[in-house]
Formats: sequence, C-alpha cells, structure tokens
Amino acid sequence: MLGVVDPYPAAFDRLTGHQHSLRLTFSYVKRDWLEREAAAGRTAVVTISPSGFSSAAIAAGAADVKLVEQAKNANDFGQDVWIRPMPEMNGHWSPWCAVTAGGGSRGAAYSGKQFARAFKRIAIIMRGGSADELNGALAQAGLPSIRASLLGGSAGPGIAPSGLVKMLWNPQGEGSPNVGGNHPRDYWPGPGYVDYVGDDLYEIGGRASWSLMDDLYKTYRKPFVIAEWAPWGYDSPGFITHMFSWVRSHSRTIGLIYFDRGWSHGGSTFALKTKPRSLAVYRREARLAIFQPE
Repeated sequence: MLGVVDPYPAAFDRLTGHQHSLRLTFSYVKRDWLEREAAAGRTAVVTISPSGFSSAAIAAGAADVKLVEQAKNANDFGQDVWIRPMPEMNGHWSPWCAVTAGGGSRGAAYSGKQFARAFKRIAIIMRGGSADELNGALAQAGLPSIRASLLGGSAGPGIAPSGLVKMLWNPQGEGSPNVGGNHPRDYWPGPGYVDYVGDDLYEIGGRASWSLMDDLYKTYRKPFVIAEWAPWGYDSPGFITHMFSWVRSHSRTIGLIYFDRGWSHGGSTFALKTKPRSLAVYRREARLAIFQPE
C-alpha cells in the first residue's frame, strides 16, 4: 500500500495519478477523522505522542485518560487503524530519546527500558479488552492497573476490542547519536506488543541509510512499513527508483508512505510537485500492479 503525509491527500493523488491507501498523520485518534479517511478509501496511520510525559510516566499510567479515549475511538470504529506511538525514539530530537544530542543520558525516566514499558502499556490499552483482561495484561507486563473510573461505560467496563488496531513500532535505523543505550534494540518492547515494524528513511546530501533499514528488516521479523520517506530538499529520481525497487524486493513490506507535507507546512523541502524528475519516476512506479489497491 502506498501512502502519504499531506494535509491534502486528494491533491497528492491527483498529482501522482494514484489512489493512496494509507494516510499518516500526527494527530489524535478521533472517530470523525477516521470516518473521513475511510470514506476516501484510506487506512489511517495515527502518530500518537503523549506530550508532557516521560516514558516512565506513560508506563506508570500518567497518560491513561487520553490513551483510553483514543483506544475506544479506534476500536469502536470497526475498521483497520494503525497506531504509531512516539516514533524515531532513538533520535535526540524525540522527547522520548534516552540521550541528548551530545550523547549524555537524559535520566532513568527516559531510558530505552522505560520506553519499552511505555510502548507495552499503549499497545495493551489500544488493543482493548474487558477491565479484567486489560489489567491482567498490564500486570503480566509488570505495569500498574488502569483506574477503574476510566473503564466504565454503558456496554460494561473496559474497551470493546475490534481486533483491527495495529501497533507500529518505528525507530530510526541507527541511533542519533549512535551511542550505547540508543540503538533500536534498546527500545524494543517485544514481539507480542508489535504488529508492524517501521523505519523512516530520507536521502540527505545524496546519502540514505539503506544498510540500516536492511538491518531492521532482517532483525525484526514483522510486516514492515517505510513510514516516512523523501529526498531532503532536492530532486532525486535515483532515490525514488531505489526505494520502489527496495520495496519490491522485500516481500514483508506492506506500506510505503511518502512525506510530502507535514510539519514543513506546505514548504518545498519534501513536496514531490517541486521535484519533476522524482515525480515522473513516482508516477511510473506507482502504476505497477504490486501497488494497486485491491
């Protein structure tokens, strides 16, 4: 499935001549938003970032109010929803990175171990279940229970599970900085809490970390998603060609999401329409049978 990060995904469809099946956003899981995406034929990939909390605080339940609300919205929806918690956690720009830009520790509350505990909590809540099931799973993971007041409702205590919520664990292929305690493995929550593994790959100055993406793909035997990708600020048809070729040769890859416009707010840093040679390659590759919506 091809996807896009863009406030105007229909415009990106028209630009590329392809109906994109995935849309990634940096947002909140809201029912009306999910319904709009489904009406347009897209699966929502929602990046959730419980702001203002350390990894340890999230693991302890500090963000449960918002997590439970989003989990109910996702499961009540009744269609696939991909949840991408706190991506690029091993990049120093992430609020949940274990280290600073200089490589120093940010403290025990931000360690990779605490991130893994936070991810486990988010996965358990997002997947839903009765109050007993949720708290049993949390106890098994060594995590505190959810407050009973958060799990009430006319349908009974808990979050009615749909089985359609998928958890996407999305580090960088290499820690930035690349120091001890900041490798992808340091943040790994375990296979039972992850449905899909992702990587973000940008080409900067003619360089992209293909070998590191290969390492992620080989190490974690899950369906794979390139959750963000683009040439950084210039036209690079070779990068576009290489990416589509990589996807075709790695059979567990299920999603390829182009970062057209997001936090750049419509600027030309990644926008494909400002890169005519890259756009021409994208249009050609997107027509291949493997990328056609079922």
